[in-house]
Amino acid sequence: MNQVKSKSGFTLMELMVYIAILGIIVIVAGQAYSNSTKMRIRTHSMLKASEVAENVEALLKEDVAQMGAKSAIDLAASNDEGDAFVLKSEVFIHPTDPAAPEDIDSSSYELSKAEFGTDLDKLALRRVRYSNAGEYLSTDEISWYAKTDKKLYRSCKTLDGDADGDDCTEDGVEVEIAEGVEEFRVLEAKPKVLVAENALFPHYPGNLTKKSFRFIPYENTSDQFMLASTDPVQGGDVVSLTNMVTNYNGGDAVVANPVKHLFFLAESVNAPADASSDWKDCKSFTFRKNATYEISFDLQDGGENLRMFRPGVDHFAVGIRDVSGTAPALVPDVPDFLVYPPAHGNGAGKRSVSFMTNGLDDGEGEKVDVAAGCVTFTVSLFSPTVSLMPISLTNVKVRLVNDGNYTFDAAYTPLTVDKKNVKAFRIEMKVTRNGEGTNAQVVIPVPSNGV
Repeated sequence: MNQVKSKSGFTLMELMVYIAILGIIVIVAGQAYSNSTKMRIRTHSMLKASEVAENVEALLKEDVAQMGAKSAIDLAASNDEGDAFVLKSEVFIHPTDPAAPEDIDSSSYELSKAEFGTDLDKLALRRVRYSNAGEYLSTDEISWYAKTDKKLYRSCKTLDGDADGDDCTEDGVEVEIAEGVEEFRVLEAKPKVLVAENALFPHYPGNLTKKSFRFIPYENTSDQFMLASTDPVQGGDVVSLTNMVTNYNGGDAVVANPVKHLFFLAESVNAPADASSDWKDCKSFTFRKNATYEISFDLQDGGENLRMFRPGVDHFAVGIRDVSGTAPALVPDVPDFLVYPPAHGNGAGKRSVSFMTNGLDDGEGEKVDVAAGCVTFTVSLFSPTVSLMPISLTNVKVRLVNDGNYTFDAAYTPLTVDKKNVKAFRIEMKVTRNGEGTNAQVVIPVPSNGV
């Protein structure tokens, strides 16, 4: 009897089903691979854009941190007279304009909108460049801007001094920093204190050019404060401290209880007869607790006799006194700040000190503002010749300083006179790579902006 052997295999229908399933698997796997590849490319592009933005931020911070540096050792005098410092006015945008005081621009930057046919910004910064020894080399202007090619550029132009060559030239070196820059915007921090509020002295509304002042000499012989003189008595743009005595005693040990002179800052008057000799008629300020203030002035060269001033022995200091009582009193946490007169012809110029007070004790454990504070200059001389020459001051100023807690308002544009009070920038930027972008935002303080 013959047996029939069964044969196993795929029917046509089964084969078609298997092929269909395999096709689906291949399609799904291929789609997953494609998505993975696209995601990897997108991630790489986003990381690249983020890396570019971070590099730009680092370079910008370095440039902005140098903005507005104002003085350096005079290279010409550094070998013989190393304390000769120079102030370069080129670091300011437009520091003097007697015909239009409201147009004086003592800041160190210019911000332009919609440059090069774009809706992006251009930020130009000015700085002083030093050698490793602190000697003056040049004043440069550094600019950051984007063009219609969506590339970000940096240029550096030397305005004064010797050009760097590698970084800055007299014509300006333009370097491409980044591509794919969709946004580049700069916002100025809105000053907490505007010119009308921060210029405590001199403060003559409607007259920004008036600089006159006077001093009131103080006398209290029981505390060895001897009466000296000032010239002119009624005050002026330049006032000299004169007729001071010396504690010089022939080279022996310094006297234990030296003679001192104290001068109170006051507003000028029209004639000598109007100049009160009462120290309580000094210019009184309210120094708010935890606020920062600056006292600045220019010292004039007093000649060879004044150059005998010996730091650490002779004493010339600026500070504040509380005048609410029967005698002037030190504010506990604000010491007098030592200031040196010019040691040679190149040493004349600006001196400034900054301070902050925690306030005065109200007697009940609370701190209150110094409501009756006057600026004083204290002098005590020991050299034999210094007292023979006047110490002459000009441009005496007292101002409230902007600091910290920056506020940004896209609608805010500072007046020209207020630009020097801008103490921070916010940089907003968008960089794209292969259609993928990253947004960057950084706040950069600029403490050296302005006079």
